[in-house]
Amino acid sequence: MPTRAVDKDLTLTNTKSRKPDSTAQETDGMGTAKPATPSRKTKHAQGPAQLNEIDLLLSSIAKTSQYFINDVLPTSGYGNMGQRLQILSTWLETQKTLKPKLSSTQLESLSNNIERAALSLFPFIGNPTAPKNTQPFTSLRQSYKPGSAGIILVASKENLKYICHVIKNIRVVLNSTLPIAIAHAGDTMLSSSRRRFLTKLAPNITTLDITTLLDDHTLELEKGGPAIRSFAALASPFEKVLLIGSLSVFLQPPERILSASRAFAETGALMFHHHLYGKGEFKESHDFWHKHLRNHHPPSPALKSSRVYNEGYAEELDPGLIVLDKSRLSTLMGLLHVCWQNTKRVRRDYSYAFGDGDRDTWWLGFELSSSSYAWNNAP
Repeated sequence: MPTRAVDKDLTLTNTKSRKPDSTAQETDGMGTAKPATPSRKTKHAQGPAQLNEIDLLLSSIAKTSQYFINDVLPTSGYGNMGQRLQILSTWLETQKTLKPKLSSTQLESLSNNIERAALSLFPFIGNPTAPKNTQPFTSLRQSYKPGSAGIILVASKENLKYICHVIKNIRVVLNSTLPIAIAHAGDTMLSSSRRRFLTKLAPNITTLDITTLLDDHTLELEKGGPAIRSFAALASPFEKVLLIGSLSVFLQPPERILSASRAFAETGALMFHHHLYGKGEFKESHDFWHKHLRNHHPPSPALKSSRVYNEGYAEELDPGLIVLDKSRLSTLMGLLHVCWQNTKRVRRDYSYAFGDGDRDTWWLGFELSSSSYAWNNAP
């Protein structure tokens, strides 16, 4: 199996997420990076010393951004993609903190470097309807309607009857009023006549062609099977997303979990366990997970509690329901890692070769990017 690529110049910036242990240092021997955030000396807006320190910080971010652009990660770069996402998150927090203290030129430079880095890591964030947009990442985040929540169902001609059942269960039986977006990838996956049929089943149902919102060149979602799920969650206009599988059956309105789940309130990302089976039968999958996690950082509470990861059972996640709050930067970074794992080349080379579709890309993406998430352990 190809070995994980190593970022050689991550001393320029660092993150403020879970602190890596001594085994997580890069193999080229370089030390842990200093945070890309201003020190206490930069709290006041006057003085050449502060201006110099801010300029040095912006220069450091510019150099690291260019490094990301020049050093494209291979499809095996799971851990390093997690590191880069942590750095990107730190930059975004720095941008928010320093915005009142920066000149218009400095702010423009910082924004451009963040956008260039984000687009180099995730070329799919470019909107095909706005090819000249120089700030696709900002535009994507601004497309989320503040305070909104909605259901996403991925539909195709193969699962159409199951999607109809889910809609009737949610709308007619449980009287849920949450908006529903039917996600698909082009007309081949879901024809216009089928889309019209679905939107007429109940009120407040719309369709969402992901290929018109994200650049499909590195994705090929029409042929990607479950890969579309993460991109539908990313591209949807809902700030809080309930990604529901076509075989799901609810006994109470799904929106109740948004207010009733303490785990979701605390982490911003809630996942559900698959049933335990196949203990010791999927050694290659476990070797793959351990390869990328053992030298990354101390495990999260969610990983520590995982019987699948620690006791050798099969896949961890049940795709029936995933709940995300994209207003939280941590959740968005984790989701971007999941999306990267589901791009065409990565899913072909690794994600789907060592797992059952997209199931394990979810928790693994959040774990590797040090993004907070939780498992639903309620009875």
